[in-house]
Formats: sequence, C-alpha cells, structure tokens
Amino acid sequence: MGFFGNLFRDKSRDDEFVKLCSNGSLVQVKEALSSWGYVKAKDKNSATPVMTAAMNGDLGIIRLILEKLGRDSSFVNLSDSKKFTALHYAVTFNPKHEIINILLNAGASLDSQEEHGMTPLMAALNLNQSEKAKILIEASKKSKADINAADSENWRALHYAALRSSFPEIITLLVEAGAKTELRNSANSTPLMMSLNNKNVEIHEVPHKKREQIQTLRTQRVCR
Repeated sequence: MGFFGNLFRDKSRDDEFVKLCSNGSLVQVKEALSSWGYVKAKDKNSATPVMTAAMNGDLGIIRLILEKLGRDSSFVNLSDSKKFTALHYAVTFNPKHEIINILLNAGASLDSQEEHGMTPLMAALNLNQSEKAKILIEASKKSKADINAADSENWRALHYAALRSSFPEIITLLVEAGAKTELRNSANSTPLMMSLNNKNVEIHEVPHKKREQIQTLRTQRVCR
C-alpha cells in the first residue's frame, strides 16, 4: 500500500485487523491484506499486527506479517501502551519457541523493556520458561545485549533466575554470558544471596573464573 493508499484507507478497521492477526487463520489474514488490511496498523492500545501475531498467532501468520514488513526492523521493535514489544508478547504468551527465533532473525531487540523495565529475558525467567530463556541467553551473547540490564526495582535477569529452584543450569548460562553476581536490587539483595537461600547453585556449578568471586561474596554474607 503506497502513500496515497494509506492516506485514504479505512483506519477504523485497524483494530479489527490487529485482532485478526491474533485469532484469525492464515487464509483470513492473507485475504484481509489483499483488500483492506494494513500491515503497519495500530489498534487503540498501540498494538500492531506483528505483536498480536507473536502473542497468539501461528507461525504462518507471523512469517507473513514479517515478509510484508520487509527489512523494516524498526516496526518489529515498536511497543504498545504497556511498552510490550512483539518479543515480549512471544515470550509471555506464545507457547511456540520457534516464534522467538523468527522475531530475533527479523531484528527484534533483546534490550527492549516494558513499563516496569523487564526485558524479554526477565519475562521468560519470571514465568519459569527455561527453554525460552536459553534461546534468549544465547542470542544475547551473539548480539552483545545487556545481560545486566535492570528493571524498575533494580532486578536483573540473574535475580529472576535465582528465585527458581529449578534453574541451576540457567544461572550457569547467565554467569557464563557475563551476568554479575554482586549487583543489588532495591531490597539490597544480590542474585548470589537469593540463589544461596534457595540452595540453587553451588560453587562448582559456575565457571572457574567466577568461583573465587562467588566464594568471597558467600563469606561476606555469612559474616554479616
């Protein structure tokens, strides 16, 4: 749709198309795009087709939307009224892990933060989504995303992982990716403190170069 086509299109149907990308079929979305649907539409909450497709759509729909967007990764990283991006939606709501890789290949940012400062990785850890977290950690290493980004309460990804007693492997992966064990959240807790309280990680479970640092921090905590 060119400039003049966009200028005169029926924008009242944007909400309808954005919703269709979430709960419609691939055939329905294709038919809408061939007539009245607009791939860069926004609904009343600033959600876009790529967001709702990432949230609940099938893989065919998200691939179609991204194909129509071309190489415009800026649209993939738009956020809605809650500052959720398409990657946040995929991590939080969609059970299909593959959709995360599709969005990352389309240029989705790992550093995006929703209204409370949570990155997609933090969201995955908070929801106990270990497989999604592994994908995001590996992608963070490749893209040099900020693995130590802080949310509004100064929680880092490692704080979220430390809460989960089932996450010793994730903790190791995060530390190997550069996550710092000594950073404190607004409650003055470090990931190491939380992890030890949960009996979630031992010294031998992290890389050798981190062992001395963690042993020092453990001693400091015992001495308090």
